[in-house]
Amino acid sequence: MAVCSDGSYGVPQGLFFSLPVRCSGGEYHIVKDLSISTATKKKINKNGKFLQSAWLSCLDYTPAPERTLGGYHYYQRFKKLATIIKR
Repeated sequence: MAVCSDGSYGVPQGLFFSLPVRCSGGEYHIVKDLSISTATKKKINKNGKFLQSAWLSCLDYTPAPERTLGGYHYYQRFKKLATIIKR
């Protein structure tokens, strides 16, 4: 399921990525105890880096907060996430 990453499996924190989850009572939790092969880890890392760079490049084209559909709240969230990703 595509969820906001918490850094599990080497996926950059804050990116929406398909991760193994367990759903119960209307909530989900990322499954953290799965073992994955080295080849799979490399693919996850490659895709995570690609999505991260694509997302960062989109920030240059993000309109001012008052013109976004999500408004100021989402704009601040994106800026915070960009700061985390750039580290």
